[in-house]
Amino acid sequence: YLDAALQIALDYGVTFYDSLYLAQAQKYGEFLTSDEEQADIANQLGIKVYLI
Repeated sequence: YLDAALQIALDYGVTFYDSLYLAQAQKYGEFLTSDEEQADIANQLGIKVYLI
């Protein structure tokens, strides 16, 4: 996950900490968040997003 998280952080300009959640969501294909920026990035990555 670390390589994927680093690439997400570099590609989308988010913190490495935030990108770890996105990298994990890539594996499972779904992402639950209240952060609209992360939701947008997850959508761009093809991850199904549940914005709460």
